[in-house]
Amino acid sequence: MELTEDQIKKMDKETLFTYFTTDYPDEEYGAIVSLLFGYYDEKGKTGEDILKFCIDNGKTLDVAYNGAEVPSGATALISVNDGVLYYT
Repeated sequence: MELTEDQIKKMDKETLFTYFTTDYPDEEYGAIVSLLFGYYDEKGKTGEDILKFCIDNGKTLDVAYNGAEVPSGATALISVNDGVLYYT
């Protein structure tokens, strides 16, 4: 199911997470979003909070694998299998 950017921005954080991990047409990006499952930082932010922040602020999640550098200006979130999840 493909939704408009406006429809996506109006979703609450839990619905956003479910949409991106189950219904989003770009399965590769959905797999990246799923890496946020169980994320909880020292400030009490969850993976759903991070996803909502990214959507609301035009940020994109990505992963740098196998020692690839996280791009300059990116914010690293968590270590994942042989990589780092970040947003730009």
